[in-house]
Amino acid sequence: MRKAIFVASLMLAGLSAQGATITTLFAGGNGQDGSMFNIQNISSDNITLLGTFRVNSDVSAGNSADFEIWTRTGTYAGFELSSTGWTQLGTTQTVTSAGTNNPTSLNVGATLVLAPGQTIGFYVYTPQGLNYTDTGTNGALGTYSDGVLRLDLGVGVGNGRFSGSTFTPRTANISIDYTQGGSPEVPEPSTALLMLGGVGMAAWLRRRMA
Repeated sequence: MRKAIFVASLMLAGLSAQGATITTLFAGGNGQDGSMFNIQNISSDNITLLGTFRVNSDVSAGNSADFEIWTRTGTYAGFELSSTGWTQLGTTQTVTSAGTNNPTSLNVGATLVLAPGQTIGFYVYTPQGLNYTDTGTNGALGTYSDGVLRLDLGVGVGNGRFSGSTFTPRTANISIDYTQGGSPEVPEPSTALLMLGGVGMAAWLRRRMA
């Protein structure tokens, strides 16, 4: 019986999404108050951005920095200096900087689902300064892809949120955590039935053992 329950547990665990990370680079070399780029889901599954990132802060290691993440449906292009269509993901976070060219961890406390083929504009903003890399230098590429997500990079923006000047092309220094194959907000019928079946099997086995 224990073996059967273990198998049922594995079936349920198999429904969980697998975590992954896409990273550009942390070479710095330039910077402003923000960095914008596009993220496209090039897979055939829903992709959930987990709200956890690593960024390249310009603040000295051990000191505090405030970060915001903004997204918009479609491209950032044409909206670098306009807040139209942009929505803040989660909340502003005060974090401890890891120093220039070191990944500073950031968790905004919210997730975002990208449908297959969907593109969103992505904006990392901090009033204390953010490092990025001039595209074509220090190994910085204009596009990064892991076969699931595609990052088209990008521009530097400053000074201030959605204000100042833009600098292009610039490659964001960032890591983005996501899950592939996660369930959408409303599961597909087949997925929902499988989940219910697995839960029912586990409950039945527990009753048999009681």
